[in-house]
Formats: sequence, structure tokens, C-alpha cells
Amino acid sequence: MYVTQVLAPQLWKGAIVVMDNLKVHYAERVRVAIESVGTKVKFLPPTLQIYLL
Repeated sequence: MYVTQVLAPQLWKGAIVVMDNLKVHYAERVRVAIESVGTKVKFLPPTLQIYLL
């Protein structure tokens, strides 16, 4: 899985990962993998997605 094999090893304690509201981002294993290295997970508010198009 990308998060455990690529992303998490690059993170550090105190970092913040900002994700959009893609359904797969809400999977518990994604959050656990990111938070296991001391990184926080934040989600963009749904209304901001219209500006990313």
C-alpha cells in the first residue's frame, strides 16, 4: 500500500498530512499508518474541493 510503503517512511513527528475527501482517505488503516509515525491527519473541508478543479 502506498501509504505504508512510500508515504509513512518519509514523514516525521509533528508533520501534518492534508488530504481531500476521497473516500479511500477515510480508511482507518490509512489514518493509522500516518499517525503511527507521529504525524497528524487533516482533511480539507468539502467546499474547498470546488476550487481545486
